[in-house]
Amino acid sequence: VGFRLKFFDRTPIGRLVTRTISDVEALADVFSEGLAALAGDLLQIVFILIFMFYTDWRLALVSLSTIPLMLLSTYIFKEKIKVTFNDVRNAVANLNSFVQEHLTGISVVQIFGSEKREFEKFKEINKEHRSAHLKSVLYYSIYFPV
Repeated sequence: VGFRLKFFDRTPIGRLVTRTISDVEALADVFSEGLAALAGDLLQIVFILIFMFYTDWRLALVSLSTIPLMLLSTYIFKEKIKVTFNDVRNAVANLNSFVQEHLTGISVVQIFGSEKREFEKFKEINKEHRSAHLKSVLYYSIYFPV
């Protein structure tokens, strides 16, 4: 890959591993589930629209008038969740980096007797992860209430 060695010196291993795993999982989801679901959903929408206009074209137009509101709410949700997912991803990367670095350097932590201080750091990083994740759950519960 085209990164300089300086990048690997600055970036913790936990962050690189988290990024690689989450990117691979996202691609797998798109190709395994996303494309088939998209094709099926588009076909379903076409058939529903045809049936709606066949049954009562005026009622179909009234029903379709809600689409701008749905598009606006979807756009707002997308913007909020994009930031939140980025926060969750960064929090997971920080957590993984912390754990990986401290597992390899546990003897140094023990030699200096700083277990409590390091545990407090871990709790803080974990708290950041929890709050970022709960924020994403909140947005999902507002957009998908049932």
